Amino acid sequence: MVNKNNLQRLIKNGKWTGKSLGIAMILNIAEFMKGNPEILSTEQVNEAMNKLERKDGLVYNKYVDLYNVLTDLYNFCNTTSLDAISNYQILRTYISGIMQAKITSQVIETKPVEISERQYSTYKTKLKKYIKDDSAGIASLKTCLAEIVFQASIDSDVAKPILEKYKHETVSDKYLKELNDNIKSQWGTEPENPEQYYAMPEMFTGYYALPDGTTSKDISEDDFKARVHAEKLKLVGLKFSYSFNDKNSKMRKASPEQTFKEWQKSKNDAGIKLAYENEIPLTDALGLLEKEHPLYKLEDPFKWVDGTTDPITKNTTKYEVLHTYLSDLESIIDGEDNISEYEDIADFISDEYSELIDAVLADLKKNDKVRVLLDDAPDDIFEWFSSNGAFAKAGMSYYQDIVAPSNNYDLSDVMPESIRHTAKNYGYLIKPNSKNSDITTTFQQHNIGNNHRRLLNQLLNSISLQGVANDQETLDHINSSYESVRQGINYMRAFEAFIDGLIEYTNKKELADLKNFAPFHRLHGAIQDFNEFVYLEYHELATPSLNYDNPITKKQKEQCARDAKTFKKIFKPVAVDNLDVPEEAQKTVRALIASFFDLGNDTKITASKVLQDIAGGL
Repeated sequence: MVNKNNLQRLIKNGKWTGKSLGIAMILNIAEFMKGNPEILSTEQVNEAMNKLERKDGLVYNKYVDLYNVLTDLYNFCNTTSLDAISNYQILRTYISGIMQAKITSQVIETKPVEISERQYSTYKTKLKKYIKDDSAGIASLKTCLAEIVFQASIDSDVAKPILEKYKHETVSDKYLKELNDNIKSQWGTEPENPEQYYAMPEMFTGYYALPDGTTSKDISEDDFKARVHAEKLKLVGLKFSYSFNDKNSKMRKASPEQTFKEWQKSKNDAGIKLAYENEIPLTDALGLLEKEHPLYKLEDPFKWVDGTTDPITKNTTKYEVLHTYLSDLESIIDGEDNISEYEDIADFISDEYSELIDAVLADLKKNDKVRVLLDDAPDDIFEWFSSNGAFAKAGMSYYQDIVAPSNNYDLSDVMPESIRHTAKNYGYLIKPNSKNSDITTTFQQHNIGNNHRRLLNQLLNSISLQGVANDQETLDHINSSYESVRQGINYMRAFEAFIDGLIEYTNKKELADLKNFAPFHRLHGAIQDFNEFVYLEYHELATPSLNYDNPITKKQKEQCARDAKTFKKIFKPVAVDNLDVPEEAQKTVRALIASFFDLGNDTKITASKVLQDIAGGL
């Protein structure tokens, strides 16, 4: 039996057989593949070979043939692997060109809208009326006197001492039940998420609890988020591990943060692949992934604990309650129909905050115009409404700003719907009615740009997705590149199957190091990279570009679906992992290896025959 442990003993005692010397030569190749020095020098091999008996010499010669075949296999596979990687780059270039053509075409399509001088004049007239009508509409909106009072109290000098006093006065007992019922009816007992809880903690009496016993009552929102993230790192670390080679080629276990990022990447990559395979949106694919694969399901590491008390208690101050409801009061607009939603609040506010209301109203009425406006107002500030325009005319600066025409109007506001979004985002160009027009030069310059666009469109059409799909010569080139990549993979599989057969025949597990072939590792990594690229670019094509100014239309969605389907017909991922060797191919391997060591067989077996015979059955 030959292995690295007893090799020195064989060298010393010189008791070599043809088989032991032959296997030592093959192990030399395995050590070379790992970057180690050879375990048997050429001089030692020659010395041992000269001492072999005739029969052992014949056996040794078979191993010499095997050694030569393995060397040829390495050289041949290195060439085919490099060729496959080169063709992988060609395929990637085609895809990159298609995606770039799409982006460039979108840019070209976003040229300004062309309108005539007559249209320009018409739109200017329409815009003046539009601004006038829109401003009148804003001025006519009704505002409740309650909102006026509390808006004014924010900056009112007379309100400040009263608000300060409310910080030390508690709510009357008779309103506690109504207030608590109102809060629970609006907000429920549990927030939608921690962000809502921290934004309005006074609305909820419960709290979030973390596994270590920390609650959201004890820490700030930033600290809570940091602790939640730390808990997620722990949860991911329990089911996902990640290691990497450092600069000294030592395997290192990644930090929890690195592991979490790799888990997120792994999940996203798997989701994109699933979206490609099932032709579904990425969000749906990620949801399906979480449902079917526990590895990618991550529960929130906190739970909600309901409180035992009401949000508002005997110790709640009037100031705290007022602060809670101010945002509600701002919603009481557009007429008296809305007031029914705030009846409980209205009774409470009018009673508990009468001092503040009276003081602010008296201060507002010092302005004669406001006093005249409010002369007919009833005592209940929740029952009286007036327009923004009326308050603006009375000299209230807040409402003057609201009704004042803004600078946000644009000619595109009055253009037809068919061109409005393009004009708003990319501008408009006025086509002159005559050569004497002031805008002639600008338009001519734009026309020169149009000529360039036409030439560029012709070029882009040749490399666009549809251009590639309609060009049989290009499709043939793509298929040829795919065939080269698949051949490289099949030769890699054939080579590894041959080594597995040698291990089985010789019972030498050390020969597994022969599969540690750098070109194969590069090819394997390149194919994995290509597959991820295919999934990602498919997702890009299948997903309409989101533009908040231009809503995604049904037509755009249908075009994206067609593009994605066309892309999928042309570009497919290449299978490279978990590929079994069929039984027929395994039989071929056994037969080839048996013929190698058949002393009665003088037929030379070449590396080309090994690869072609095995690969043909894959």
